[in-house]
Amino acid sequence: MEVTSREYKDGVAKELAAVDLDSYQLDAIDGRLLKYVSGVVGHPDDHNLFELLAVKKFLRLMRTYVFRASKIKNFARLYEGLKFSGMDGRKCYRLTPIQYFQFASIKGFYRWEDVGSAEGEPDKEGKTKKVVDGRRYELRRLVREAILFVPRKFSKTTSTASLAVDEFLFGDMNAQAYTAANSYKQAKICFKEISNIVKQLDRKKKYFKSTRELLTWKENKYGKESFVECLTGGSDSKDGLNASLGIFDEYAQAKYVKGHSDGAELYQVILSSMGARREPLMVIITTASREEDGPFALELESAKKVLLGEYEDDTHFYLYFTGTESKWDLPDKDSLIVAKNLSDAIKGIESHKIVKIERDWWDILMGGYLYRCEVSPEFQQGENILVTIKKGSIHEEIWGYAEFVVP
Repeated sequence: MEVTSREYKDGVAKELAAVDLDSYQLDAIDGRLLKYVSGVVGHPDDHNLFELLAVKKFLRLMRTYVFRASKIKNFARLYEGLKFSGMDGRKCYRLTPIQYFQFASIKGFYRWEDVGSAEGEPDKEGKTKKVVDGRRYELRRLVREAILFVPRKFSKTTSTASLAVDEFLFGDMNAQAYTAANSYKQAKICFKEISNIVKQLDRKKKYFKSTRELLTWKENKYGKESFVECLTGGSDSKDGLNASLGIFDEYAQAKYVKGHSDGAELYQVILSSMGARREPLMVIITTASREEDGPFALELESAKKVLLGEYEDDTHFYLYFTGTESKWDLPDKDSLIVAKNLSDAIKGIESHKIVKIERDWWDILMGGYLYRCEVSPEFQQGENILVTIKKGSIHEEIWGYAEFVVP
């Protein structure tokens, strides 16, 4: 069965519907986690296929690994105590259900890892360390790489900055967190947010110091030597990195020029520098892109195969989240308009009161162009658009527009 078919999604939805969610006691972790998971399970048509698959994988991991609720609870407490940039100035925000699910998936799962010989020692087991049959084990975080593929205006950069703040304050004593992007301007957005958040915690400038590209601890009684640094592709040598956290913003925008990509090279430099770390984490945060064959396409293809069960990699978390636009990722006759070119697309939707249509982004996941359609003023409410256009779907952040894919 084609994975893009309605039948495939319906099959996944039926699997989820048969799950006894009460047995997972998600509400004991946080009500928002239960709200998101039960929302996906109970209302699959409001979510895209890959959201369903992410929830399916999450529940499997709950059955397979150790879930340390204290880790996500502590992170949520930190997040909700930080002041993020906003239209009304810096303020604290509560994690939304989808954000709680996202961070719980990244921060919550742990597994026992063999870290060396314990020959001659008796078997013993503690909370995070144990000795079994002459081998020493440590409980370490499962997820090492994450891709967050989200709509524009989803606060992806600012919210992900919290991961760097967490690493800077509570990670290894010598933690190294890097924000990266294809351009200096883009990389600075995340770094500046991190720096400004930390400044709010140290108004007297007693503990931290910051320059344009580097945030560090001052000499302190805690022995902390952590730092956060802003990097971009194509700049000076990156030799000597020992990254514990990497955040690459808008990796989907990376492109190949004469077979070379500065963005891809920087991504690999950061990733390859993490080998000595106990619990490294590499995060890609990105939106749709016009780059059809950039280096991100390979990362995304691998992530899709993991979610689709073509091969297993539980160290990888992937979330393709597009708000309520659940229809256009399933190319069947009942859910969207499929046309070979823009002219055919226009003919196919004229009867639905579309007054303007233009090509917007290449959608890597679907392998087609994403067109944006402006509708008549009398259909400016989201609910009415779904009813009136029927074969389109709504972008959560841009009411009055419909989006669909044309291969």
